[in-house]
Amino acid sequence: MPKISSLIRRFSDRYREDGARATAQAAGRNILRAALYRLGDDSNETGKALQNIDFSTYTDGQDTAEIRTYDVILATDLRFPGGSSSSSAQEILIQAQAGHKSGLFHLPTYKMRNRSSPAPVIDAVVRGGHADILNPCTGPLRTRVLLFRHPAILNPNGVDLPDIDAEEVGLIINHPPIKFGQIEYLLPYAIRKLRQKYGKAPHVFPIGPLIRQQINEIYDGTITLASEDWVNVFDLERFSTNRLPPVDRPLRIGRHSRPNVEKWPHNPQDIRAAYPEQAGIEVHVLGGSDIPERLLGRLPSNWVVHEFGEMDPADFLKKIDVFVYFHHPDWVEAFGRVILEAMAAGLPVILPPHFEPLLGNAGIYCMPDDVLAEIQRLRDPDYYMYKSEISRETALRRFNPTVHLDRIAALSRLAAGEGLC
Repeated sequence: MPKISSLIRRFSDRYREDGARATAQAAGRNILRAALYRLGDDSNETGKALQNIDFSTYTDGQDTAEIRTYDVILATDLRFPGGSSSSSAQEILIQAQAGHKSGLFHLPTYKMRNRSSPAPVIDAVVRGGHADILNPCTGPLRTRVLLFRHPAILNPNGVDLPDIDAEEVGLIINHPPIKFGQIEYLLPYAIRKLRQKYGKAPHVFPIGPLIRQQINEIYDGTITLASEDWVNVFDLERFSTNRLPPVDRPLRIGRHSRPNVEKWPHNPQDIRAAYPEQAGIEVHVLGGSDIPERLLGRLPSNWVVHEFGEMDPADFLKKIDVFVYFHHPDWVEAFGRVILEAMAAGLPVILPPHFEPLLGNAGIYCMPDDVLAEIQRLRDPDYYMYKSEISRETALRRFNPTVHLDRIAALSRLAAGEGLC
């Protein structure tokens, strides 16, 4: 069987802007539909998936001929769990605090078909009056900046894109194109779909260097990406806490993630090494333990487990001393929002080496077998506080709300014909 990257290129070539004639494109669509079905995304079902959300609880359902104008409209699957919806909600809050008017448009993905309501963080920002849900689209909409988060919402046979008069269009790539051998989306198709609908090429933003690298490798550098990554940003004050080194008590390792198989190492040896069952160490987990328990055959005696969503992450991070995060070796962690939350809380973070291009000297990088040695180094109070302070400083400097407002302002300047400053 051809490599997945070769399949992606073959199917994607059918949809390039300078692609073949209509008959060839039609044939390509049939091949693509078969490929996506075989590789994990039966997009024929996305129209049904849209019906799972009752939008009447958010809107009055009244049609209007009046043009509704927004500063930013974000289109995404509002049911996405974890970091995707958390990022969307955080950006909306930042926009609201800056006086920007925001709208949300739900575009369904097949993988979320069994969820019947928006993510809790999305529900909270809408009910808090920080953004309008625009489904169903009952009248003309206009916005300076129209953003699409996650290319899978643009897969073939999905619902029609909304009629929005947008001055600038952006596509945020917060997920790798391939997950465990399955094609998640076809980026050239997504770009072409946006260009045909809105009459302009979208700005394409990876959310971090790992996604940028994978896209460049899979598409041989043929995709034009924005020069800057669309990094996650945070309400840093929410995570701020007085951090002291652990002295005369057990050191508390912590990790937070969704309860998905890709979020954990794939073998018991790595789990035991990264999260050691040893005197003087506690392991606190927010996100459940079904996967590691299945691999280990039992729950280690020094683990304290909370289910995903059971605690506010900010409260969880206040109770631990160091954040240790290792995941499945075949998974590309697009950004690692939970890592940045830990850094904002002043926690030293122990990570695989591939996070170094994103975080630089803020992280402690090693393989699972070396975690215990790094933990022992952190028992030195001076070294602990040094790594704590550099974590917090990096989060404050590189992932603060101003970063988001600056990139929205840059897109607005393009919309006004002023160019980038």
